[in-house]
Amino acid sequence: MKKKILSFILIFTMCIGLIPKDTKADSEVYIYRISGGDRFETSVEVSNVSYKKSENAVLVSGRKHPDGLTGGVLASVLNGPVLLTEKDSVPTSVKNEINRLGVKNIYIVGGTNSVSKKVESSLSGYNIKRIDGSDRTETATNVANFIRTLTDYTSNTRYFALANENEFADALAVGGYLANTKIPLLLTDNKTLSTNNKNFINKYNIGRAIIVGGTSSVSPKLIPNNVNYATYSGSDRYKTSLDIAKKGFSNVKTVVVTSGEDFPDALSASTLSKYVDGPILLTNSKAIDSDIVKYIKNGNITRLIVVGGKNKLPDKLLEVINKEQIRGPEEIGDINEPPKG
Repeated sequence: MKKKILSFILIFTMCIGLIPKDTKADSEVYIYRISGGDRFETSVEVSNVSYKKSENAVLVSGRKHPDGLTGGVLASVLNGPVLLTEKDSVPTSVKNEINRLGVKNIYIVGGTNSVSKKVESSLSGYNIKRIDGSDRTETATNVANFIRTLTDYTSNTRYFALANENEFADALAVGGYLANTKIPLLLTDNKTLSTNNKNFINKYNIGRAIIVGGTSSVSPKLIPNNVNYATYSGSDRYKTSLDIAKKGFSNVKTVVVTSGEDFPDALSASTLSKYVDGPILLTNSKAIDSDIVKYIKNGNITRLIVVGGKNKLPDKLLEVINKEQIRGPEEIGDINEPPKG
């Protein structure tokens, strides 16, 4: 009898050893959605979750992505949200959020072709500063230069990041990491490193760079010889976002998931990434990349926050993570504590 019991214990122990140790039950990953009736309201809802009050807000175009790509780092340094606007008018929901936050200073990123002077005129009573350039590359450099002038800027000044100006996905994916580290983002057309970019690198004697995306997006040949670089990339935009998550974040408890097929929601998600101290992961509307699913379910992640509506990121898409009802932003709770069911 004793031999049978011992044999049973041995077999049971061996079976336990065959169970993967790096998986968790679906119920251990809580899913929340932050979204509004449109892209502008979604940026407001993200702001509402991330900030109770803020003297500063960054305003970018909700229709054109290039200028807004650099807004996340600026907003992080200013400790304020990224809010989206129409070209000629500020949506009522955005104005209401600016009022709720108690904003005093509004920083518009981009030229008048993206955010017109009518917007400035409609924001009387606030201190308005526009940061722009002759093109998207110069705008990004001017944002980086302005960040350097801020007296409370405490980022590691040895770094800059470089992404392709024409491919929004990589820049959006790295936005959360840059918001957390306050590393400025420069843009390139992948043909040359602009004079403005070179001047910025030389002016601050920056010796390290982060290339975002594969060689077809940003060639390492563009990096000056005296600058060491690391590459964050993958076989596509989704795996690039995963590579950023793995290399840029540790001990992740919360991740932000947003669309890799369109830009507006991810523009405002960068400051949320800073708030939760977790990466931005991109997905398409049909399926979450299998490696991203493994990353979420095999680690210590307990919160997944979706930024965007059901038309871009349907509930069914998220069933691979958790089939339970998706919660609203009001149920996120204290992100420094485990979520409660």
